Amino acid sequence: MAIYKFVEIKGGKRTEKFQTPDIKRALRFHKWYIAKYKQGLLFEIGEEK
Repeated sequence: MAIYKFVEIKGGKRTEKFQTPDIKRALRFHKWYIAKYKQGLLFEIGEEK
Protein backbone atom coordinates (compact mmCIF):
# COMPACT_ATOMS: atom_id res chain seq x y z
CA MET A 1 0.00 0.00 0.00
CA ALA A 2 1.32 3.44 -0.93
CA ILE A 3 1.61 6.46 1.36
CA TYR A 4 1.34 9.88 -0.29
CA LYS A 5 3.19 12.74 1.39
CA PHE A 6 3.50 16.46 0.81
CA VAL A 7 6.73 18.01 2.01
CA GLU A 8 7.93 21.61 2.19
CA ILE A 9 11.66 22.27 1.82
CA LYS A 10 12.60 25.75 2.95
CA GLY A 11 16.09 26.88 3.87
CA GLY A 12 17.40 23.32 3.83
CA LYS A 13 14.77 22.18 6.34
CA ARG A 14 12.35 19.43 5.34
CA THR A 15 8.89 19.75 6.91
CA GLU A 16 6.24 17.11 6.31
CA LYS A 17 2.88 18.85 5.84
CA PHE A 18 0.49 15.98 5.09
CA GLN A 19 0.38 12.22 4.57
CA THR A 20 -2.39 9.78 3.67
CA PRO A 21 -2.90 6.43 1.92
CA ASP A 22 -5.76 7.95 -0.17
CA ILE A 23 -4.65 9.63 -3.44
CA LYS A 24 -7.90 11.58 -3.87
CA ARG A 25 -7.60 13.07 -0.39
CA ALA A 26 -3.95 13.97 -1.04
CA LEU A 27 -4.80 15.79 -4.27
CA ARG A 28 -7.69 17.65 -2.58
CA PHE A 29 -5.31 18.77 0.19
CA HIS A 30 -2.76 20.02 -2.33
CA LYS A 31 -5.42 21.97 -4.26
CA TRP A 32 -6.56 23.60 -0.99
CA TYR A 33 -2.96 24.35 0.08
CA ILE A 34 -2.13 26.06 -3.23
CA ALA A 35 -5.28 28.19 -3.06
CA LYS A 36 -4.55 29.27 0.52
CA TYR A 37 -0.75 29.78 0.48
CA LYS A 38 -0.06 30.41 -3.24
CA GLN A 39 2.81 27.91 -3.28
CA GLY A 40 3.18 24.22 -4.04
CA LEU A 41 4.65 21.33 -2.09
CA LEU A 42 6.91 18.43 -3.00
CA PHE A 43 4.87 15.26 -3.58
CA GLU A 44 6.39 11.94 -2.45
CA ILE A 45 5.07 8.43 -2.88
CA GLY A 46 6.40 5.77 -0.53
CA GLU A 47 5.60 2.28 0.64
CA GLU A 48 3.87 1.76 3.96
CA LYS A 49 6.01 -0.29 6.33
